Amino acid sequence: MAWRKSASIIALLWMEIFLAQNCLSNGNPPEESSVDHFLGLGARAMGMGGAHIAVAEDFSALWWNPAGLARIRRIELSGGLIHQREKSSSLLLGRREKGVDSHTRLGSGGIAVPIPTYRGSLVFGFGFNRIKGFDSLLKFKGKVEGGNFWQEGLEERTGGLHAWGLGGAIDLSPILSLGVTAMVWGGGENYTWHLTRDTTDVRGSPCQVTYQDYDQDDYSGINLKFGLLLRANRFLTFGGTLESPLRLTIEQDWRSQTDSLFGDSTLVANDNGYYKYRLSLPYRFGLGARLTLPYLILAAGLNYTDWSEVEYRYPPEDVSSFNPYMGEAYRDVLSWHLGVETLVPKVGVKLRFGYYQDPLPYRLKQIKDDRSYLTLGLGFLLSKVMTIDVALIHGTWETSSEGLDEGYTINRSFLTAAYRF
Repeated sequence: MAWRKSASIIALLWMEIFLAQNCLSNGNPPEESSVDHFLGLGARAMGMGGAHIAVAEDFSALWWNPAGLARIRRIELSGGLIHQREKSSSLLLGRREKGVDSHTRLGSGGIAVPIPTYRGSLVFGFGFNRIKGFDSLLKFKGKVEGGNFWQEGLEERTGGLHAWGLGGAIDLSPILSLGVTAMVWGGGENYTWHLTRDTTDVRGSPCQVTYQDYDQDDYSGINLKFGLLLRANRFLTFGGTLESPLRLTIEQDWRSQTDSLFGDSTLVANDNGYYKYRLSLPYRFGLGARLTLPYLILAAGLNYTDWSEVEYRYPPEDVSSFNPYMGEAYRDVLSWHLGVETLVPKVGVKLRFGYYQDPLPYRLKQIKDDRSYLTLGLGFLLSKVMTIDVALIHGTWETSSEGLDEGYTINRSFLTAAYRF
């Protein structure tokens, strides 16, 4: 949990506010890492811009739309990797600084098993999906104009949230399928915040203060996702999803250290502590449509979440005081997705293109350029039993808060392989 983010930006300009940050004195609800931060799932889906609610017909349906499991006809083993490279840029007091962060993670792995039936379909799926990613690095430097006050620092996060899912789907009729997935969430985050401030006192003696904060968060929770597919005709398919509130238990160990140098004197101060609290994330709704033509699939999707309903439950007193202000800190968002898949005849390769917008939910920052992504993908069928899919996505966004401008460029690569018996 990034307790200190909003206070730390102000601290770049005013020491008094920074010294009060551990007391959460600025009054703004924190920007919770578990809110938002969708990473992407499955190379086919991401190559099509995430427009997969009415398209998913493989293991990834366990998360995109459980009803899509009903389309699986053979036992399927699936696994995937995600590589992310993020470039950040900060502008503080006229000084621009850049940072680069790169990680490769296991994205998914699991199995889908169809059960023989007299008519219709009955399919179960089980596996692991990495849903949210926290990996990020921001560096900043700045000097007060006309003064002798210099500061530099960094903010770094690593980790994410994954879900183990057990789901199933059935055909209620030739045109209607229903499915549900029970998800057990887990994961963690390591958060580092470092700031060094240099100046001189009235006698010209050097003064330097270095602040270092370290947080380690562990997450756990359970929720359900329901889905349906309606095949209106052989060309049109519609899908819908409902995800129940996710109630996360978060355990945080934190420690901080302040090193102060005033002339020839050095002072070191250390502090640490432990928080355990619960955070309730709201319902999520999704709608999708698919148009199937010879050698071509066109897909679209919408996802709606009212993040203003985020709520702390059974928290320490200094945390629960934020609940009345969550509606001011977060907004509802509607993300939309467009995707195309086309089969190249005689070559057997599928080309995919997509675009999606995923608005930032935290409203205490000025959003200068909201989050959007372009996507590209390829799919290969090997020996009629194995598929290999790859996807690339490119995203950008910019925000500003308390004199600090932040810009991010994200490049993610997805590789998914599936073997069908």
